[in-house]
Amino acid sequence: MYFSCNDKVPDKPCGPVLVRLILFGALAVYTLICSAGCGSPGEQNKESSRESRLVVLNYHNIGNHDELYAVSRKQFVRQVKYLVKQGYAAISLAEFRSWRQGDIKLPEKVFMLTFDDGNLSDYETVYPFLKKQGLKGVFFLKTKAIDTAAHLNTAQIKEMSDSGLCEFGSHSVHHQNFIGMEKNMLDQELTVSRNVIQSITGREVYAFAYPNGFWNGAAKKALMDNGYHFAFTVLPGLNERTTNPLELRRIVVKRDTSQQVFIDWINRKPELYKKYYTELLQKADKDGLTAVAKVSREELRQ
Repeated sequence: MYFSCNDKVPDKPCGPVLVRLILFGALAVYTLICSAGCGSPGEQNKESSRESRLVVLNYHNIGNHDELYAVSRKQFVRQVKYLVKQGYAAISLAEFRSWRQGDIKLPEKVFMLTFDDGNLSDYETVYPFLKKQGLKGVFFLKTKAIDTAAHLNTAQIKEMSDSGLCEFGSHSVHHQNFIGMEKNMLDQELTVSRNVIQSITGREVYAFAYPNGFWNGAAKKALMDNGYHFAFTVLPGLNERTTNPLELRRIVVKRDTSQQVFIDWINRKPELYKKYYTELLQKADKDGLTAVAKVSREELRQ
């Protein structure tokens, strides 16, 4: 349909009028669409700032043990309850994987509980707490220690796994430093440990925690070659959707970690992070830990 500018030429369109009508129509459509969800630029920026950021806590022994990495039960409970009170939602490893794949959405503030080495306190202290609070935990096992004194036994691992509250990943067989390890040894540590855990739980093992927390390019390649999807370090920070899945950050909690220091780690206190990563970068450059140095520089730029 045309609108005429000339009564004598009824089928000739009126150029300026037609242009104005087209522009008006386009504006109307845009307004209709945006009213359903575009939002103002400020609202869009606010929405993008709500991207989920995962805090991963790393524990070892829970209880009154005379060890640097032993945390009292009271300290552990207080830290977890602080996160919950601050609005953090606990998630499982499976939920983290689904989120990374884009299958589910997560709240803005989420946290994950992880435990290394497979110590007996995982069953005697942590597992009852998880059941009582309805939380989930991820346990990284050094499989050589299974069924030995002060560590989880096969029956306990199976019970925890069958509960649906506990997921298990590999922490290698012998807990040896992966940096400098030959390729055939890397493969053996990764495949044997995974097979042992899967034979007990009957569930897929796709996550790994680096022994001593450090890694290099060869370690990451071995993980990919052997079918692992995620690997956790001991470097503090937040995990976003874009964080390298084989360089995931964890906040290591130790016996001397006060509640205030714990809170400062969670809230990314600039002075604390800068001091930590500045010192780590110096060590990494000195020791030739190029992968660790790269992450340190990334964190210092934030």
